[in-house]
Amino acid sequence: MSKMITPLTLSRIPKLEFPRLVKGFFEVMDKYGPDDHHVRGIYNLLDEKKSLLGSLKYKYTKLPQTDELRVLREKRKDVLKAIQKQKQSMIDANIASMASNMKLIIPFLNEYFGNILASSTEGRTTRIEQMFVALDANVELKAALTAVGLTVYIEELRTVQQQINLKIVERRTHVSELPKMVTKQVKAELTVAITDLRNAIELAAKEHPEVDYLPLVNEINALFVPFQAKIKSQNTRRKTAVAASKVADVEKIKTDDQELKSA
Repeated sequence: MSKMITPLTLSRIPKLEFPRLVKGFFEVMDKYGPDDHHVRGIYNLLDEKKSLLGSLKYKYTKLPQTDELRVLREKRKDVLKAIQKQKQSMIDANIASMASNMKLIIPFLNEYFGNILASSTEGRTTRIEQMFVALDANVELKAALTAVGLTVYIEELRTVQQQINLKIVERRTHVSELPKMVTKQVKAELTVAITDLRNAIELAAKEHPEVDYLPLVNEINALFVPFQAKIKSQNTRRKTAVAASKVADVEKIKTDDQELKSA
């Protein structure tokens, strides 16, 4: 009779479903009575943890800076494209009076802007910031950029990049000030309390054979079974996905081997 109640892997229950389980458990216990079933002391320990359920809330994680950063990064991309177009236009035009300036400008643009749109967001930031360090230390290069009309684009890029940097700092500050969720700790405490009460019910049933525990146990099982079935279904899907991935890897190895043999 030690396994009267359906085993339930409480740690696998999602955060937003956990309160429904706990509240359901309280409803069943209150219906049949912890006193009548000789588990009042352990029930009270769980009841003391009830207030923790308020911590298991949906957390909306989109920050106010997210959309602003997206717009700024798109603008930065447009400025980078404009600089690349200007560079190509100067190369195609091949104007003699710009030749000396081009000797300074083209290597500089190739170094810091070449294939920059293929870089990650962070990679673009790093390259742009390195570019400004090099540019600000080179008076002759600055003059050359001004002479060919590229300074307006470069300075617009500087402004946009500074705005991006400010928004990143602002977002980091915002994140640091958000209340920290303690989901793992809350679930752990409630799990211990529920498990203790479940065990107490099974032990009390042995100690008090004169009490009919079956209605209480049946309703707890009716509460637990759907949760456990969902967990088993998730496990099955996970195992199926892993197995499919392994099969795909084996097939790829076979294909690679055949290609090597054919080469």
